[in-house]
Amino acid sequence: MDGAWPGRSAAAVDASEFLQSLKDRGATVWFDNEQLRWRAPRGAIYPEEIAQLRLRRAEFVNLLSDTLCVERVPLERHVGAAKAPLTGMQRMPWYLIDRPHPRTMSFGLRLQGPLDLALLETCLNCLVRRHETLRTRILITADGPIQKIDEYRPRSLRTVNISSDFDQSSDIKSIHPRIQEFIDQSIDPSIGPLFDTTIFRITELDHILAISVDHVISDASSLFILNEELWTLYLQGARGHACDLPAPTLQFSDYALWLESIHDLWYRTHGSYWVQRFSSSPKICWPSDAELVEQGAKDHAFLTVPIASKSIVVVTEIARREQTIPALVVLAMYVMSVFRWSEQRDLTIAIVDSGRHRSGLARMVGLLASNVHLRCQLASDLSYHRVLNMVKSEFSSALAHRDFDWLTSVVPEYEPDLLFNWISLNPNESIHPDFDVQTASSLKVSWLDLSASEGAFAGIDFQVPYKLGLICNDEGGRIALSLFYRTSFVSAVAIEQLASDFRSVLESAATQ
Repeated sequence: MDGAWPGRSAAAVDASEFLQSLKDRGATVWFDNEQLRWRAPRGAIYPEEIAQLRLRRAEFVNLLSDTLCVERVPLERHVGAAKAPLTGMQRMPWYLIDRPHPRTMSFGLRLQGPLDLALLETCLNCLVRRHETLRTRILITADGPIQKIDEYRPRSLRTVNISSDFDQSSDIKSIHPRIQEFIDQSIDPSIGPLFDTTIFRITELDHILAISVDHVISDASSLFILNEELWTLYLQGARGHACDLPAPTLQFSDYALWLESIHDLWYRTHGSYWVQRFSSSPKICWPSDAELVEQGAKDHAFLTVPIASKSIVVVTEIARREQTIPALVVLAMYVMSVFRWSEQRDLTIAIVDSGRHRSGLARMVGLLASNVHLRCQLASDLSYHRVLNMVKSEFSSALAHRDFDWLTSVVPEYEPDLLFNWISLNPNESIHPDFDVQTASSLKVSWLDLSASEGAFAGIDFQVPYKLGLICNDEGGRIALSLFYRTSFVSAVAIEQLASDFRSVLESAATQ
């Protein structure tokens, strides 16, 4: 029994932790026809644990019933809802819901070829009518912030002629300053619009469509959904058909109201798991060096981590062999690197998840992305295989107790040490694959990365809790990695050492 619960008997273990331990060992426990049943590989359940399953039957039945109830609470359409509460993620301080700020989530599309501006305007208005999120504002009331959904009203597509700014002898970057003016404009969440567009005319056959969606109402998945729907609608119109898509069965406000309805049940079911898991988590000990951060310097920076193409093949092969996803393969390497760098064996990590975990959410536009929190406690055996298995088990456990970004309300002192964000969508795949040849105008569409400049955010305190993060962009056969770090906590020299360690771990996995 010591191998299952070191220092504790099964009777002393919390019910949810007990069941999760059995699940991690391949056991399944369920409630069927008023009977508590279980199935497990030979030797996976200890005799004392079987005795506890029988002795604490009522406790386990209640827990299993509640767990089912959380997932069974219907996610329904609230027709005519003009307002909704904010979700846990939307209340995070870095979304700046209570103050004006630059456009926080933007992208551009270069449109080369004959462009029907009237049709494009129609398609954009279809998106605004179709998704309540795109006509939502954030109001601060006496009872707290709420999402206010405005009635649909068609909008004119703003057009800016920048032909005089374009240098034919240079590339498209020559006109970026004009586009940057649009991106850097300050918006008030209570006034909006939080979704805005502008078309920049370079020549008769060359335009750039700049699209801004504030992060408080959107995430990366939403951007690609909007892009795909926009060109599906445009394709319909170019062929002479009506611009129309099946109406969404659910809106983001429905999801926010659903979260509000399950909060108390979730707390009874999963609150104790998170309290026990994170109330005693230590803080990471950051390496120090002689370089000091200059007073008044910006508090965050990025360092690109070059990765060889053969390493990407290794990541994919390990994921296939270990029956997991590439993101967890890289996360395990990240954990090993941070340990080797900081010598800390107990790490807390927030993983950005798409949040589209239920039927009806896959095609929803809104800030559904949420954090999945892991506590990685490394044993003395630091083989990569062991660390990967630990990461897989911890990730599975965290998803089983999905916290919907309520963790800090349960454990107020909790602050994750590390951030891990894996963005796996390829923007070019979200544009209709046959768009170039199937439209009557033969319009060519290409993606442009746009973001607010550093100067636009001067004087704004983001209050980002993460001191270190690994950002991974899976671009379809190529993975671009960068380290995000707080300059007030760690210097560029130390981060470069971490990047070097990470590449060493990756190369070691390749040779093994």
